[in-house]
Parts: sequence; structure tokens; C-alpha cells
Amino acid sequence: MGNLLSAPPPGGGPEPPGAALRRAAADAAAARGDAFERSRAAYAAGDHAAAKAWSQRGKSHAAEVAELNQRAAGLIFDANNAGRAACEVDLHGLHVTEAVALAERAVADARARGESRLTLIVGRGAHSAGGVARLRPAVAGALERRGSLRVTAGVPNAGCLLVELAPPARGGWFWRLLFGPGPEAAQAPGGAARGAATRAGGGGGGGGGGGRGRGGDGGGGGGGDGDGRGCVIC
Repeated sequence: MGNLLSAPPPGGGPEPPGAALRRAAADAAAARGDAFERSRAAYAAGDHAAAKAWSQRGKSHAAEVAELNQRAAGLIFDANNAGRAACEVDLHGLHVTEAVALAERAVADARARGESRLTLIVGRGAHSAGGVARLRPAVAGALERRGSLRVTAGVPNAGCLLVELAPPARGGWFWRLLFGPGPEAAQAPGGAARGAATRAGGGGGGGGGGGRGRGGDGGGGGGGDGDGRGCVIC
């Protein structure tokens, strides 16, 4: 079983993956805010040309923020999940919107692999403002709104979400084609691959490697276990 207590390295160690990109994104965000403020001031003063120029500069900085955060997300998601079993996905340290998008991608990938359970590592909120967990309620809420699955917080520990995937709906024409119209049609296909192979390292790009899409939407801290052991809870 992999490490389900993901956390950034202790002080004095190497900088977490993506940290430099996060700082650059913060600087770009500050420049974006300054440009938009100058645009509003110029517009109020009647200088519409200057207002437009500053607005365009603000939009350019906004695009820079998104691109830097996307790159940071890829680095951190890969580092968090290198060597993890496919049924474990570490979202620790990501921004909320990034974590939600990657959780939804992970659920879709798990369904495609025929898995019945997925463990999402979201952290306990120790590094959030005020010590209040933000990822856990946001990810759980987003997944529960999708339906056809059950999300249990605190399993197997306080920093995790256990996602139980419902089987495909039965009784449709495709199900009958595969399993026949009788009572035996209710028998789900047995032994579908459930993430037996572990990922040997982080995937690349938006599509995701090693059986799980990365999506390029995250960033933040956290580190993967990297021992390649299987997950005994899925």
C-alpha cells in the first residue's frame, strides 16, 4: 500500500516541484492586478486609449498566470503520483479548481480500467489558511454531484477520500448483447482489470501517461511514495 499521508518535504530540504512556477504565477498575478487597476483609472480619467492598452496588458498577464500554474500542476501531480498504484491519486497541494478537475479525470480513468474503488489523497488541511481543509469538501462535493458514485471522507485516514464507483447501468441493449436477456444478465463482467500495474513515473502532457491523465491543471506541494507497491484497498 502506498503512502497515504502525502506532505511537502520538511524545511531545509529541496524545493518542492513546481514551487518556482507558483512564485512566478504569483508575480504575474500581481502584475495583472496592477494593469487592470491602471486600466480602470485611465478609463475614469477619460483616456480610453491608455485604458485599452492597460487592459490588454492585464489580459496578457492573466494568460501568463494560467500557463505558469498549468505547468506547475503537471510537475507536482507527476511528482505526487510517481510510482503510486493506479487506484491511488494524490491531489495534495493543488489549487481547488485543479484538484477537482484532476479528480474527475481520475474517476473517468478508473471507470475505464474497470476499477470499483479509488482513493484520493487530499490532505487534512494542515497547510491551508486557518488549518481548514479546502480540497476535501470541494473534491467530494464535485464528485457527489456527478452521481453514480459514493464518496466517503476519512477512509483510510483523515487525509483521504474513498470513491466507490457504481457499476454500469444494466438492462440496456448493449448489456443484453453482452450478457443475454435472462437473470444472468445481472452478472457484471468479472475480473476487469483494476489497476494491477503501478505507474513507473509521472505522465507527460495533458493526456496523462501510465494509465492516468494528468490534465495539467494543478500545482502545489506534496510528494509521491515512489515505492511502486500495489494498493490493498482497491
